[in-house]
Amino acid sequence: MPSCAICHINNPKPSSRITLAKLASWSLSADIVFQVNQRICTKHLDDNKVPTKHLKQKGCNKGLDGNYWVDKSVLIKRGRYNISNKPLLQEQHSLLTTLNTTSQQLKQAQQAIACITQAPVIDIVDERYLSVFMRITRYKSYPHHIHTLLGVPSWSAIQYLTDLVRDQLPNLQLDIAHEDVIAFVLLRLRRGLPHGAITALYNISESRTTELSNIALQLLTPHLLKHITLLSKEQMLSHTPQSLQENYPSAKIYICDDTYIYIQHSDDLGWQHESFSTHKYRNLCKFFIGCAPDGTILTVDGPYFCDSNDEILQTSLDGGVNAWFSPGDVIVVNRGFREAPYQVADGVTVLRPAYLKENPQFSVAERSESIRVSQIRCVVENMNARLKFYKLLANTYSNKAIPHLQCYVLVAAALLNLYYKPLRSSTWRPRQ
Repeated sequence: MPSCAICHINNPKPSSRITLAKLASWSLSADIVFQVNQRICTKHLDDNKVPTKHLKQKGCNKGLDGNYWVDKSVLIKRGRYNISNKPLLQEQHSLLTTLNTTSQQLKQAQQAIACITQAPVIDIVDERYLSVFMRITRYKSYPHHIHTLLGVPSWSAIQYLTDLVRDQLPNLQLDIAHEDVIAFVLLRLRRGLPHGAITALYNISESRTTELSNIALQLLTPHLLKHITLLSKEQMLSHTPQSLQENYPSAKIYICDDTYIYIQHSDDLGWQHESFSTHKYRNLCKFFIGCAPDGTILTVDGPYFCDSNDEILQTSLDGGVNAWFSPGDVIVVNRGFREAPYQVADGVTVLRPAYLKENPQFSVAERSESIRVSQIRCVVENMNARLKFYKLLANTYSNKAIPHLQCYVLVAAALLNLYYKPLRSSTWRPRQ
């Protein structure tokens, strides 16, 4: 049978039930322990509050001596609330209220930015993540987060890229550094952020952000092209594992394949027809990637908007690769390049997995050779996957920004060559 929490009268009438809301409102004004769902005589209430004169009556429930609870959630879960230590409770309550309010305001700000720019909400783990978007120079002591957000290993990499174009960048006349302009390009490339999101984070106009980002991208690309080049024979041998040098002594091995960048559907029928792939059933453009046996990128050609791999290979070979070949060199392709043996220069060996043709199955020799070739050429597939580390190239690309797509792919390839380890070491061997 319920009793009053103050005067202990059984089944009090009229009475009021103690709810969680009342428990929270009374907790800072009384020196007593209440329980959830306990009842209290209405004569003790004054405008739904508990007057002190009633709480000090003889027989009221005091708090447990030496057991002071200050965590409100724990007390409610246990069905009791001890507020004997009122100053500490008030301080804790104020701190939690401020923290919750700040967290809600930050979440609302992120959602507003995402709604305006149609960009994904960025998870801000701590205040350092906020400062990297506000000013990149405040974030140079955190290389791990620079790598995660910008795709370069450390602050020295940002300084190197900035020094390449510092003298060519226009007068900013803004409260940002030249390193921030490079961060515009890297944020867009690594995280796939649109210019509108970068605008909100840096608190400058979108037109100015877009202008500076495009200028920095156009200036960076020629400087980074020196890291994507066809190597000499001696340099190629240093990028070739020892096992391949044993099978192909003194030969330059060139491994190539296409990589896809998906783009938006277009209302322009001509452009839609040109960019639609009957292989992937999506709108896309292709880039032709050629690399060394250890994964170092040698050539990047594109974008191409066609299904024929033979046409792409012919264009790339005529662009200088055939002139780079010498008799005895090796080119490794997949089955999609059907005309490769007739397109390469004289004396160049073409390695390609065998075709089944009309045979019911491969012979033992054909099977072993196809496996060996696939193990050699899989490095270019791994390099294509590494390019998709940059979210701008992994996500669906905007048709409006296609004029800048080639520059972004070249910058990404140069950064991979410059700051990442090769995919294969000199001791790599194909599995038997």
